[in-house]
Amino acid sequence: MLKRVYLAAGRPAAAEHVIPALIKSKSGLVSMAQIQHRADKAWTEAKLERITFQECRHTGATWLDAAGVSPRIASVWMGHAVPAHQPGAATITLARYTHALTEDVIAAGDRLTAYLQGSVRRATV
Repeated sequence: MLKRVYLAAGRPAAAEHVIPALIKSKSGLVSMAQIQHRADKAWTEAKLERITFQECRHTGATWLDAAGVSPRIASVWMGHAVPAHQPGAATITLARYTHALTEDVIAAGDRLTAYLQGSVRRATV
């Protein structure tokens, strides 16, 4: 959605803003609280469960990890210190922001069960 707005705005320079502020602040920047308030209102109207921007970051990092994207690249995408300048940045991103997906936990249990059943069969043969 942001990309569409960005392109529709004619690819504004980094100093310009993609999300226009509804209420002008002294800095001219949009406050995260204002954006969260707008999102909360839209989610309430759509009868969706609220999610914070921090939860979105964790979800995005988890999906990047599940998709096999390296922690180094995920770290760059999330705007963390570039790993070349902070060697532990990728590790911090992986440890702090990624979480186990339920389906991955279930799949791991299924793989373990299959392995153990195979081991038991091999041991009794």
